[in-house]
Amino acid sequence: MKKELVNRWKSSEGISLLNRILEALKRNVSLDGVEGLTKYSGRWDLRGAVLSTVESERTIGNKEHQLTQKFGTLKLKGAKLIDVDFSYSDISYGIFHECVFSNCIFQFTKAKELSVYASDFYECFFEKADLSYSFLNMNIGANAGSYKHCTFDVLALSRAV
Repeated sequence: MKKELVNRWKSSEGISLLNRILEALKRNVSLDGVEGLTKYSGRWDLRGAVLSTVESERTIGNKEHQLTQKFGTLKLKGAKLIDVDFSYSDISYGIFHECVFSNCIFQFTKAKELSVYASDFYECFFEKADLSYSFLNMNIGANAGSYKHCTFDVLALSRAV
């Protein structure tokens, strides 16, 4: 199932649809305005989509103690992601500033090294999502963001900070 979900985005139609989705997300346009995007079980079907790739890297430290930071192509500010299925998708290295996620599924989602700032998550479900080395909600001033009525499995938070 995973292979089929991922491969559907590699066809010419899939690439074109993915580009329209990414443009809508970056412009904070509702996904219901994206021609060709359908719903699966009541949620926008982004299952298997690669929404972010490594854009740049920065190494910090000295020869003995180094850290390499990776920055992705997905950078959203003020986006409202409502009823989205991110299962098997890749949002790794993405940056989310003051975004709202409502009724979203993150099942087997690759979400490594995310940077989430003052964002609100409502009724979201995280199952076996890889949140390795992610910052799940950093403050912007007094706004710390929130996770309300969300479900996380044990593995989802095993290495998140």
